[in-house]
Amino acid sequence: MNTFLQDVISSLQIQGYNLSKLTYVVPSRRVATFLNKTIAAFLKQPIFEPIVYSVEDFISHTAQVEIASDVDLLFDFYNSYLKVEDNNTADSLDDFITWAPTILKDFNEIDRFLVPPSDFFNYLGNLKELEQGHWSILEPKTEMIEKYLHFWKRLELYYSQFTKDCTTNGIVYQGLAYRLAFAKAENQSTQYSKKEPIIFLGLNALNKAEEEIIKIFLESDNAKIFYDSDLYFQENEYHEAGRFIRRYKNNWDYFKQHKLSISSNNFNSSKNINIIGTSGPIGMCQVAGKLIKKLDIASLNLDKTAIVLADEALLLPLLSAIPESVKHLNITMGLTLDKTPLASFFNHLIKLKVEATDQGFYYKNMIAVLESHFSTLLDNTGVKELINNINKENLVHLPYVSHDQDSENVYINLLRSQTTTTTNLINYLSNISDALQAKLIENENKRLELEQLLGIHSVIEQIRSIIVVQSGITDLRTIQYLFKQFLPQKKLDFIGEPVKGLQVMGLLETRALDYDNVIMLSVNEGVLPAGKSTASYIPHDMKIKFSLPTYTDKDSVYAYHFYRLLQRCENANFIYNSETNSLGGGEKSRFLMQLETSGLTNHTISHSLYANKITTEKTDTLSVNKDKYYFDRLDQIASSGFSPSSITSYIYNPIDFYRSKILRINDIEEVEEDMAANTMGQWFIKPLSPYTYHM
Repeated sequence: MNTFLQDVISSLQIQGYNLSKLTYVVPSRRVATFLNKTIAAFLKQPIFEPIVYSVEDFISHTAQVEIASDVDLLFDFYNSYLKVEDNNTADSLDDFITWAPTILKDFNEIDRFLVPPSDFFNYLGNLKELEQGHWSILEPKTEMIEKYLHFWKRLELYYSQFTKDCTTNGIVYQGLAYRLAFAKAENQSTQYSKKEPIIFLGLNALNKAEEEIIKIFLESDNAKIFYDSDLYFQENEYHEAGRFIRRYKNNWDYFKQHKLSISSNNFNSSKNINIIGTSGPIGMCQVAGKLIKKLDIASLNLDKTAIVLADEALLLPLLSAIPESVKHLNITMGLTLDKTPLASFFNHLIKLKVEATDQGFYYKNMIAVLESHFSTLLDNTGVKELINNINKENLVHLPYVSHDQDSENVYINLLRSQTTTTTNLINYLSNISDALQAKLIENENKRLELEQLLGIHSVIEQIRSIIVVQSGITDLRTIQYLFKQFLPQKKLDFIGEPVKGLQVMGLLETRALDYDNVIMLSVNEGVLPAGKSTASYIPHDMKIKFSLPTYTDKDSVYAYHFYRLLQRCENANFIYNSETNSLGGGEKSRFLMQLETSGLTNHTISHSLYANKITTEKTDTLSVNKDKYYFDRLDQIASSGFSPSSITSYIYNPIDFYRSKILRINDIEEVEEDMAANTMGQWFIKPLSPYTYHM
């Protein structure tokens, strides 16, 4: 089977290009690995490895700047903000963090699409002034309205100052890098015809800056572009999967003189498509495991098999479902720290301190920390004693204790110590991290946990460096916010051979790559496509006016990735969650419905529902021999008298009567935040009535 990369390299060879002299721009760094492998397969002698850029690396190279993440630049943005606002009108850092990340995402958007900043911010400011019942004409304006309008009117100043500071430092956010790259490409367009050719391949949904940059290179007659699409999607003018490429074909002057390079005409070829519904995320992973086992038993090449996770949170349960017979496995996607059990433990540790009151720690927050496996690892005895003490004494709030009060219970006292400053909170997290590291090193086979802890420790130290520089961080909730923002940016990279074995990846990693067998999980509406959820302050009407992407554009991006995987595959298995009462469950993706109604006779589509087999074990009726102890205990109870509830229990559930009254096995003690009826009854009756029955 010819793949997209093979088709591109073959075409370049036929046209007489020297493959080692070309510069390639591909959708991702993963594609670069497979591109080099494909080039090597076409050559009979060694060559120097060609230059291959991912799109983001190419933009950074063209702009000659370093791209940093929005979170890393958050505090640089605050410094720029303070240059615009004086101390009387500026928000504190704690308040600033609540709105700044969304504003940075919007800055990214308007820069990537080359929106004129002055026009955009003037329009946005006037729009905000006119909304909410024409605030601009209300007199007198309240302080809240004045502050609200002030913010939107000054937003352009924040943008201008921040972009100026970023450009000066040479470290920019992604959107600004695109704007700078376009400016440099436009100024140096005449020089590109003298340089080595650039090959753009596998790109689909381009932002405005990418479009203009690529057009500059194409019009210099020193570049070529190859699209990974299928004639079926291009000829069908209503199909979402071909929407962007059809638009480029119709609107770019370059394609009025050059033929659009579409290498695939395979979508209508013979394919086996299985649509499988099952209950819950674990059920989907179990189905995937069974499908992999069938492929392995059939001796099919697992190198040409891809498991695609539309919901990347399924990675860990999927790994446990993959059969042990699979010898080679490559996980393309990194596991972000926020998806790990250790991250959940540290989030509970922070929540415990952040939500503490003058009365102490809320017992549910404390129980959430104590019931973690990692707490047991740190102090098993102390944890059990504290849980028992909370339940026995009905402690709704646990009072503070001194950290060095009892040297034998260092961990418990650390949990119960009062934390009033952000520095105290960071030290508290660091101390627990160090103690946990020592325990994990003592235990064998804890390498994965140690890797997770290393990543979390780096996040803690990163936040520490921030609060040292930014002395204005005083709210513990800010540390909680930063911790949750930094965790998804840290990834645990799995070791594997990228071109060998079963491939596990997210949807974006599939770009420009082809597989014979595809297994995709979470093919549900609301996951694929994701729907309308987006964090932005830009109204939908403004996005349309300034040609910014809306949720319909994002749906088309999902459609392209979904259908592109089907172009050259032979067998496709789509697993969706049929459980109606769960998030993202019940309704299969619209893309599956489109496949079912497409009417393509070469596609063999089957449907099935998978349910775990539940086996029941036949057990004999439980019986209890009434021995001497049984009757002695009855006599003991009778001497005080039987309560109505005990008689009822004996009649309707004699086993429960035997457990609770004869054997005296009490129910698990739990904290009662509000006094239960039976507790109140005992409290009133015992001191007043001489006829209290003791059972």
